[in-house]
Amino acid sequence: MMGWQYSMLPIGWIILLLGIIDVAISKFVPALNMYIIYFGIALIIIFSDPTAGIFGRLGKGIWELYGISGIFGDVLSYVRLFALGISSAILGSVINSIALQIKGSSAIAGPIFFIIFLIIGHGANLMISSLGSFVHPMRLTFVEFYKNAGFTGGGKEYKPFKKKIINT
Repeated sequence: MMGWQYSMLPIGWIILLLGIIDVAISKFVPALNMYIIYFGIALIIIFSDPTAGIFGRLGKGIWELYGISGIFGDVLSYVRLFALGISSAILGSVINSIALQIKGSSAIAGPIFFIIFLIIGHGANLMISSLGSFVHPMRLTFVEFYKNAGFTGGGKEYKPFKKKIINT
């Protein structure tokens, strides 16, 4: 059993983040929100490593607080994914707008070029957004989620150019 002291670090992070959200957005308890933030910071610093001494806890707690900058980076990465989706939708709308202008330009050639432009434009948009929707979530999963989840991996190290010694 690990004990109650090991649960205080995540509880401190939750309290700290709720306090920061309250200061920045909701202002639910404006008279107490700074005390809530200080309480969360104290829990993080004091209970960062229950097995260490007082100075070890302080040092590891301060190092643990440094990790809050990574939270903002992670949020910005997910906002970037949202922006990629929105930009793809805007590009599709622009393609539709240009295609409608092409359609109205001529009675015979307009509808033909309208269809050709829609197929090429939306096809290119679909290819670009497919690449973005595959690459960016994979990056977020492997680089940011696994890092924050404490994933260490396993298996054998890949060494394609290592010399193999064959015993005869």
